[in-house]
Amino acid sequence: MKKFTALLAAAAFALSSAARADTPASSLTEHFDNINQLPGWSLLNSSMPPGVGWFQGNDGIFPAQAGAANAYIAANFLGASNGSGTLDMWLLTPALHLTGPTSFSFRARSALAPGFSDNLEVRIGSGTDPATYAVLQTLGAVPGDWTLYQPTLDMTGDLRIAFHYTGAAAQSNYLGLDTVNVMPVPEPATWVLLCIGLAAILGYRHKRALVSFGAIAVSTAAFSGEAPQTPGMIAVKDPQTGQLRPPTPNEAKALQQAAAALQPVRPAKPATIKRPDGTLQRHLGDAGQTYSVISRTPDGKLAIECVNGDQAADEALHSEGDRHDAR
Repeated sequence: MKKFTALLAAAAFALSSAARADTPASSLTEHFDNINQLPGWSLLNSSMPPGVGWFQGNDGIFPAQAGAANAYIAANFLGASNGSGTLDMWLLTPALHLTGPTSFSFRARSALAPGFSDNLEVRIGSGTDPATYAVLQTLGAVPGDWTLYQPTLDMTGDLRIAFHYTGAAAQSNYLGLDTVNVMPVPEPATWVLLCIGLAAILGYRHKRALVSFGAIAVSTAAFSGEAPQTPGMIAVKDPQTGQLRPPTPNEAKALQQAAAALQPVRPAKPATIKRPDGTLQRHLGDAGQTYSVISRTPDGKLAIECVNGDQAADEALHSEGDRHDAR
């Protein structure tokens, strides 16, 4: 456990050292389990005339996309008083420190009914007046099933994302929002350092181990000269578009060559030395180390066991249908 923990700590340090800015980019995940506990969020109703504001989801109309049945935020035609007038309702995230390409997604759904439509747009900006924010994406009428939206987000600065529910109240019905996720996309150099570092560590323990972090999974096989068994396991950022894409053959080859140069070499079998006083001395090396092996149980939980020596660690990794990960 001592050696493996140290290696993992070193990999984490390498990742933090490769960050692109002194202030780390913000991450945000919100499932709206309780809209009365949304630190930093702003719920505004500028409808004319104003009526009912944002409220906890009503599972009697439709259930949440994830979590408890009412775990989403909602608004309806009554956002304008008595359901007449113009809806102008805003849901603002906390201030986010953005440093460039950012993964942004959320789910939206309406209570679809003939003759009615619930319109939504997404804006981004700063300050107290979201009407001055730049339009990020106009969604228009939201479908009657939970739909995943992933607007392109590539900006820098301290900004807020605004969800704008708008339209004629008399022609609107009911809107729900759920599962908002914001996560920075690391620079290519950061991915390469992290992937090669983890591949070198885990490849030593188990060639087919799977390393997962964020929303991207990287197979260590790709860094040990083997052909990836699953397509799309390696991603690079296109220098022209700034978007993630599969690597070209030349890019994949370059990554494999860079990783191959870092492949660890197993130490020779330790020799026994006889000291003058008759005692025997042997440098145990890896065989004397204790390793932690993490496995996922059938119910999805993680279980940790400690084993002594390389052989026991290899056996643990290969047992139970290769369900173990060394992390």
